[in-house]
Amino acid sequence: MKSRSLFAILCLIILVVTQSGCSRSTPQLKNKDPHIRGEIIFVTLRDENRTVAINVQGVLESDTLYDRASIKVSEETKVFIEEEGNYKIASITDLAVGQSVEVLFTGLIAMSDPVQAEAEEVLIRKTSTK
Repeated sequence: MKSRSLFAILCLIILVVTQSGCSRSTPQLKNKDPHIRGEIIFVTLRDENRTVAINVQGVLESDTLYDRASIKVSEETKVFIEEEGNYKIASITDLAVGQSVEVLFTGLIAMSDPVQAEAEEVLIRKTSTK
């Protein structure tokens, strides 16, 4: 009886450890309805070529709220690259002029032209946008 209980507990531990390991290796995208979808038209850099802001221009679509935005990108921003339907974790230094992106904002949005916001998530689209 004790050996069955011990075996069941061991199996449960192995299951929990393997499942938690799998979830860390796969990006968890929140970007279902982005605030903006478009092309990066300008990148602002700081020391050591770290990206701090991107300007994105697109077309207002049924699932987006803005067609132009100046977006702060910080170390907390989650950046992903889409390649053939798969998502890979990227970094802010992977952002470049000409890329198609989808951006989900966080915090306050300054209603200027273009709007100004901070990115929670940036998805670099390797395939064509919608």
